[in-house]
Amino acid sequence: MVSRTPRTGSEPRPTGARTLLAGGRAVWVLAAVAVLALTLGFGLGRVVKSPQQAAGPALEPGLITAKLEAKEISATLITRADVSFADPIAVNPEVPAGALGAVVTGRVPEVGSEVKAGDVILEVSGRPVFLLPGQFAAYRTLAAGSTGPDVTQLRAALNSLGLSAGPASDQYDAALAGAVAALYQRAGYAAPNSEDRTLAQAVRDTRDAVEDAKDAQAAAQKEVNRAVADVQAKVEGAQEALDAANDALKQAKRGVVRAEEARDDAARAAWTPMPSGEVVFATDLPRRVDSVGAGLGQDLSDLGSSDPYGGGPADALVLSGAQIKVTADVSGEEAVLLKVGGPVTLDPQGMAVEGTIESICGGEEIPTDPMEHCEVAINPNLAADFDRSMLLGNLPVSMLLGTSAEGALVVPVAAVSANSAGQPQIELVVGELLKNKAAGEQETQKVVIEAGLSAEGFVEIKSAEIDLKAGDLVVVGIQAAGQPQPAADAQGAR
Repeated sequence: MVSRTPRTGSEPRPTGARTLLAGGRAVWVLAAVAVLALTLGFGLGRVVKSPQQAAGPALEPGLITAKLEAKEISATLITRADVSFADPIAVNPEVPAGALGAVVTGRVPEVGSEVKAGDVILEVSGRPVFLLPGQFAAYRTLAAGSTGPDVTQLRAALNSLGLSAGPASDQYDAALAGAVAALYQRAGYAAPNSEDRTLAQAVRDTRDAVEDAKDAQAAAQKEVNRAVADVQAKVEGAQEALDAANDALKQAKRGVVRAEEARDDAARAAWTPMPSGEVVFATDLPRRVDSVGAGLGQDLSDLGSSDPYGGGPADALVLSGAQIKVTADVSGEEAVLLKVGGPVTLDPQGMAVEGTIESICGGEEIPTDPMEHCEVAINPNLAADFDRSMLLGNLPVSMLLGTSAEGALVVPVAAVSANSAGQPQIELVVGELLKNKAAGEQETQKVVIEAGLSAEGFVEIKSAEIDLKAGDLVVVGIQAAGQPQPAADAQGAR
């Protein structure tokens, strides 16, 4: 070890050449290291080679080509479709007449169950709610004096159930009232008004009044008969008595008419009505119970009202058609490529369900603005025993946008470019493909084409300015120098 004596402040400091020499020693050391590194690097460079260098001498850039093919290509739109049972109807019964509230007291159906014409679909405050076939909803109570298309609808519905509601008429009559009463009796419920003692007493009273009036008429008729006999016997004053008797008979007959009218009015008032809150009309019966928002003991006034397919059932019941409704939302530019009757594939839970396009944009004009959207209705091909509930929800769906002409020439998308005029073109290899030649040595020709469908990585060539055929080579790119041979579906010319 070399020991160094600390320098005192009295010793002179190195100056001039001595300082430069001291600093230069470090510079020379660094220079020597750099020369050694360069020498080693050069030596290693002659021994270690890259994979490209190991493969051989560098290759000049060449063409990457592909063949024109004659085949059919198809473009498919993959999106999502909403699937629900068709034509949902919300059922929210009114407070029955005479009740203080609308409380569910029975007949609550199960979700997924089927209800048919004439069924009681819910019991509210002890009263039934019937399901009947019809085009429009009940909007008023039907009773004696009612006329209109809703009366005609009710009569047709009851006749379809075999309840003898009478011939077609828009008048609410005794036959229709009797059929309504029979509907309630069949379901095990008292008919409306059947327990109204006031009405029943009024009917009895008017019937008694008719009988009394008829008795009075009969008595007046007897007096007339006696007076006639007296007149024939030339009894004094008999003619005056006959005239009085005839007047009394006329009054008695008027009494009978008035009594019969009162009886008929009372009977009409007692006809069984059809309360609007106790019937639901629906088309396409039977129907499926989609949701049940009210349980036994539920006060229906506590329920809200919302879309049947919103964030949970908010209606007492939601009934849907037995058929399912499938719709997909597409853009205008997608819609114009679709065709009614075109094939569709739904993908519920990993299964493939085939179908067809039923309508596009509701059969109306397709929007030209690609930012606008429209609805595509889909008709799935389902077997009769298929569980349609498996399709409910939002499902992946694929729809055929288009198919090229049969045997059409197609070219890879990478081979199509645009010329200065914006026309699609391809670069065709002229003559034999030169192997192991630079790209610039291969003769090629730019050919303007009419492009058709683009799908599956190919573009359909609908026409071209020169004759083309399957097997012709087109340029799809330039191979970088020294790169290995491109994929087997393309050829390199170097």
